[in-house]
Amino acid sequence: MNEFQARVLECALAYAEKGWPVLPLHSIRDGVCTCGKSDCASPGKHPATKNGVRDASADAEVIRKWFGGGRLLNVGICAGPVSGLVVLDVDPLHGGDASVQRLSVPATLEAATGGGGRHFYFACPKGRRVRNSVGRIGPGLDVRSDGGYVVAPPSAHASGHEYRWKVDPRAIEPAACPAWLADEGAGDDDKPQEAPPDDGPIPQGQRNSTLASIAGAMRRKGCGADEINTALVAVNRGRCRPPLGFEELRRIAESIANYPPKAADGIVLPDDHHDTIAAAFEAWSEVKHRHHIETWTVVRDRRYHRVDEREIRKWIRRFAAQCRVRRRIRTEDGFATVTEKLKVTPHVVRGVAEALSAAEGVWIRPRHVPPAWLDEAEGRPEAADVVAMEDCLLDISGAAPARMELTEAFYTLNRLPHAYDPQAQCPQWLRFLGQVFRTRRLSSEQSQWSAESDDFVEVYEHVPDALSASVLQEFMGLLLTAVTRYQKILGLVGPRRSGKGTVGRIIRALVGAGSVASPTLASLTNEHGLQSLYGKTVALIGDASISGSNADTARAVERLKSISGEDSQQINPKGKAYIEVDKLDVRFVIMANELQKLTDPTGALAGRFIYLITTQSFEGREDVHLEERLLKELPGIFNWALEGYCRLKKRGRFEETDAGREARAMAEELGSPVIAFVREWCRLRSGAMTKPQDLYEAYGRWTVEAGRGKMGRTRFYEEFQRAFPDCARSKVRASNSGTGPVWMFGGVELETGAGGQWL
Repeated sequence: MNEFQARVLECALAYAEKGWPVLPLHSIRDGVCTCGKSDCASPGKHPATKNGVRDASADAEVIRKWFGGGRLLNVGICAGPVSGLVVLDVDPLHGGDASVQRLSVPATLEAATGGGGRHFYFACPKGRRVRNSVGRIGPGLDVRSDGGYVVAPPSAHASGHEYRWKVDPRAIEPAACPAWLADEGAGDDDKPQEAPPDDGPIPQGQRNSTLASIAGAMRRKGCGADEINTALVAVNRGRCRPPLGFEELRRIAESIANYPPKAADGIVLPDDHHDTIAAAFEAWSEVKHRHHIETWTVVRDRRYHRVDEREIRKWIRRFAAQCRVRRRIRTEDGFATVTEKLKVTPHVVRGVAEALSAAEGVWIRPRHVPPAWLDEAEGRPEAADVVAMEDCLLDISGAAPARMELTEAFYTLNRLPHAYDPQAQCPQWLRFLGQVFRTRRLSSEQSQWSAESDDFVEVYEHVPDALSASVLQEFMGLLLTAVTRYQKILGLVGPRRSGKGTVGRIIRALVGAGSVASPTLASLTNEHGLQSLYGKTVALIGDASISGSNADTARAVERLKSISGEDSQQINPKGKAYIEVDKLDVRFVIMANELQKLTDPTGALAGRFIYLITTQSFEGREDVHLEERLLKELPGIFNWALEGYCRLKKRGRFEETDAGREARAMAEELGSPVIAFVREWCRLRSGAMTKPQDLYEAYGRWTVEAGRGKMGRTRFYEEFQRAFPDCARSKVRASNSGTGPVWMFGGVELETGAGGQWL
C-alpha cells in the first residue's frame, strides 16, 4: 500500500465514524481511469463495485477490505438521508461560479474538487426530501441527495490534482440546508414537475422557479427591483403553499433586476452611448470586471483573475450583437419610438471597453498599486505582508502566519495556486536539495597513508551544503511576496542536468505561472522588453546567454541594474501608451551553465548577485518522476520558503557561501578587465600614489599576460575611476623635486610581490 492508498483508507474510515457511508470508486493512474476504458466518460468518479451506490457501507471491516487491499481507489460519500448530507456541486466549466454568486450560501463544510470546482456540504432538512438535480438551480449547479454520492478527498482527479477539504471535517459540522436548495430540489420523484397554472397554487418545490419566471417577465418589460418585489409579495401571499420568506423574495427580485431589460428581439437599450452600453454589459456579464492602469481583471469567488483586453472586447462584441436601441423618429403624426439593431463596429467595441474601464465599481485608482487594500478598514496588516493563496489570505507580518478570509477588498494580480496547510512538509524537496548542493570537507578519517608519496594525505568527503540550501530557502521565501528592498538577483550556475531547471520549475509552480515572466537576457535589450515584466513578481531566465554587439550587452546590464535597484521604469507596450511605474516588483532568477560576461566597469551588477553553485550533473541518471513528486509537496515547500523569509527579515540581509563569493568576484572580473587587473597587479592602500601613465603601462603588460584586449588610455582612466571612485586623480607636487605638480592616482600602488615580477 502506497502513501496515497493509506490516506484514502484513513479518510474512508474517518467518514464512516461520522456516520457517512462510503463506496469505492475507480481512480486515476497515469492520467486515465483505472477501469481500463480509454474512452471512460467519468474517469475516477464511477463506482468500482457491482451494485454501485447500493453497496455503500459504514462498516469498518468492509471498508478495510475495499481500501486496504492495495488496489488503487478513490472514495465516494453517499448523500441523502442515509448520511444526513445534501451536497451542492459547483462546476466552474459550466458557469457554476457565476451561478453560485447569485445565491446566499451560508458558511459550511466545503471541499475543493480536483477539477477546480467546489462541493458545499449541508445537513439534510428533516421531514423533507431533497431531489438530485442537474442545473435546476442554475447553470453549473448540481444537487446530490437521496441515492446520489460525491467524490471525496483525497481522491485523485484526471487533471492530476486531488480533492481536498477547505476545512477539516472534524472541526466543523455541515450547516443547515438553505431554503432555496431544499425548495429547488424538493419533490416526490426525480421527474420534472409541470409548471403550475397561471392563477393556481404554487406547491413547495416550484416556488423559486415560478417566482423567478414571473420576475423575469416583469424585467423584460422594464420593471425595477422594487416593482418586481412588490408583485412577488402579492403572488407569494396568494399562491405559494407555504409562502416564502420576505428576504428570499427580495433576493429573487434583486437578482433578476441585475439583468438588462429584454425584449423578444434582444436587449433593448435607451440609447447607443458607450457609457450606456458599458453599464448594460457589466450587468449582463456573469463576472465582475476591474481595471487598473492597463490591466484588466475579473473577480470570481473573491479572487482576481487577470484577462487580456482582447478577451474583454470579444465579450463586449458578443453582448452588443444582441442589443437593440430605442430611437425617436419623426412621422406624419408627430414622433414615434422604434427599436433598431445596434450597429457593432470596432469603434463601438473600443469605446465601450474604454467606458467600462472608467465605470464606477470597475475603475481601480492608480494609487492602488497591487498588492493593495482598496478600502481603508482598520486593523489590517500592510498589503506587502499579505500573501494571497487559493483558499485564504495569509498575514505574515507576525511571528506566526494568520489566516484571513478572501475578500475583493484585497487587490492583487499574484495569487499562489495552492491552499495553505500549516502542517505540510517537504521531505523529498529537502532530499533533492541535499543532492544538488554539495560541499567538500575533511572526512572523519582525517588522513590516510599514501604509498606513492610515502606520507599521510588528507581525505575529503562531499556532504550536503546546508548553507546553499538555506540561501535558496530565503530567496524563495522572498519570491512569495512583492518585496524588492533587498535588491538582489539569484544566480544558479552549474553544469547541465545539475538540478537548476528543476529548481526553476518548482519556483514557477510555487508562485503561480501567472506571476512568472520568462524573458531572455537578449529580450531585455528590446524596446518593448519590459512589457512582459509588468505585473509579474518573478523573472526566470534559463540558459542565460547574450550575443550581439557590446551595446546590447551594456543595455542588458543597465536594465538588470535599474530593475533590481528599484529605479522607476518607463514601459513601452506594443500599440499602447507608455506606462510609468515607480518600480517593478519583479525579482530575477538567472540560470546558466557558466558565468556570463556582462560588461560592467563598476562591478555594481555582480554585487547584486547571490550565486549558488551546483557541482554535479545527473545526465544519464535523471529521475523522470522527480518533478511530479515534488509538485505534490508544494504546500510543504511553501511552509519551508516562508520560514526562510521570516529568517531573512529578522537578519536583514542575505548570507553568502564561499563558492558564491568566489563566483561573484569572478563575475566582477569578467565584466570589468580593469577590476581584474587591479586585483592581480595592484594594491589599494590609503596614502599610496601612482602616476596614471605608470598604471596604464602596467595594465598594457597585464593584458598581454592575461590574453585580453587592450583599451585606450582615456577609456582606461574613465573605467578605473568608475570602478574605484575612492582612488581620485589629482595634481600633486613631487617632494624635493623642484618641479611643478603632476597628475597622480591616490590610494593605489603597483604590487612588487609575486604579481609584480614584471616590474
